[in-house]
Amino acid sequence: MIPIAVLGAINTWSRQPLYNTLIEGVGANILDEADLVAKSVGLVVGDVSYFLNDGTDVYARIDTTYTLVAYGWQNATDILAFYDFEGMVLQVNRNCFSGSSIVYAEFPECTEFNSQQQFAFTNSLIWCRAPKLANLNYRTFYDSNALLEANYPLVTSITTHTTLSACDNLIEVDLRSWDGSTGGNTSTFSYCPKLTSVNIDSMVAMPSSMMRNCSIITRVDAPSLVSMGDYAAKVNVLMETFYAPNLTTLATNSLQQCYVLDPVPPSIINLTGVGNFYNTLSVPMIALPKLATPIGTSAGTNAQNFRNCTNDGAGCILVVPVVHETSNGGTADLDVVDHLAWDAQNTVKYSNADIAINGG
Repeated sequence: MIPIAVLGAINTWSRQPLYNTLIEGVGANILDEADLVAKSVGLVVGDVSYFLNDGTDVYARIDTTYTLVAYGWQNATDILAFYDFEGMVLQVNRNCFSGSSIVYAEFPECTEFNSQQQFAFTNSLIWCRAPKLANLNYRTFYDSNALLEANYPLVTSITTHTTLSACDNLIEVDLRSWDGSTGGNTSTFSYCPKLTSVNIDSMVAMPSSMMRNCSIITRVDAPSLVSMGDYAAKVNVLMETFYAPNLTTLATNSLQQCYVLDPVPPSIINLTGVGNFYNTLSVPMIALPKLATPIGTSAGTNAQNFRNCTNDGAGCILVVPVVHETSNGGTADLDVVDHLAWDAQNTVKYSNADIAINGG
């Protein structure tokens, strides 16, 4: 909590607040200006025009922009918060707060979290506000188990993987400007069991395992999405609505175990891998009227794409273009799933009535 009485302290000559930086909890270790600038890149003692250590917290006025040094507060058990009120911090370097006890961080002008793991393994961090942040990196917030939100609407680049993965209490993610195209960014916020709100409005290509095992998401809006990587949304078991009107391509297991997904985006054309709808258990119909991928001619390409789509035992209807009636040649469709057989109406179905594949 920021002390209100101290926030009101004003330099009566310049009418400026006496300080623009508050670092809570570090009073035993940041004893003077020299200790403070040692945690930075680009500062000298003369850049600090006001300094106060009250025994618990440090207050300072820093007169130039700077970068927070790599490993500066790594594993520090004293730091509780870092408030940069006037936006003097432009970059936070690798592992700066990783494993520390920080709870709150605010960097209003920071555009870059450089390299990796700035806040990884911080089991106390509740929020980090950086509204102008343009990039995220490897494990920036990985395993930050108290983190509640990750709202970075200007981020356009996530350069590597597991950026927000395994954040046990993460509820909300806003990455509305990221198109998903930067390389190596798998598992972006996978295994976040309390995640309920996701904004990915600009995403064109969803990376592999991006939101895998986010088990209580009920709705995802992805109006620009064209393709999904391997396991991109696997085991999102409560995702009832997946609005992706331009989605054309699924890789491998992209929507596996999305139990209640209804409707499946009808724009899908290509199934380039296997198991994409495997164990979509409670969906009465999968309608893919534009599907160009043969549904049963190559086990290596599309095996098990529709396996165990049981509609809770009532039978799931799969609607595909009529061309797939002849492309399967009237033979048993064993590459899709075991026990398929043709009936007299050229309709493929499970022999145990779990699924029917209609040529309409």
